[in-house]
Amino acid sequence: MSAEVTQLAAEAAKTDVLGTLGINWKLFLAQLVNVGIVIFVLSKWVFKPLVKLMDDRVKKIDDGLAHAKEADRRLKDAKDKESDLLAQARKESRMMIDEAIVKGEKERSERVERSKQDIDAQVEEAKAKIVQEKVDALEAVRLEVAELVMRATHKVAATAADDAMQRRYVEQALQELEQTKV
Repeated sequence: MSAEVTQLAAEAAKTDVLGTLGINWKLFLAQLVNVGIVIFVLSKWVFKPLVKLMDDRVKKIDDGLAHAKEADRRLKDAKDKESDLLAQARKESRMMIDEAIVKGEKERSERVERSKQDIDAQVEEAKAKIVQEKVDALEAVRLEVAELVMRATHKVAATAADDAMQRRYVEQALQELEQTKV
């Protein structure tokens, strides 16, 4: 084979410019056709599926990144919403506590006021009862004294005076008793 190559090289050198460079145009043309066939086969059955596979992979990666960004955005939104809800819940609970405190204070002051009114009413009732009992006791004492005065007067008058005089003494004693009435 090396003899053939040298012979072909010698012939090529004689015939044209490519031959002076040491290139056999028939061999070069055959190699060019072979490279074209290899490129055609590779592009048709290897490169296209490989490029399609890589494009699909790139698309999956891009979709994954887009989904990850969307998930991050949703997570941030959820955290923001959670913090807003917690702040709102704290605010509402603080308002409810303040409202309960105000309501409790109002209820306490109302109860204290009612208790004061009840105590005042009981004191007034007790005072009225005491005054009435005092009046009743004084009336009983007055009647008892009048009865005693009448008996004493009757005994004294029976011995010393007549009926008209007895009546005068009794009336005078009753008038004096009423003047001393409290």
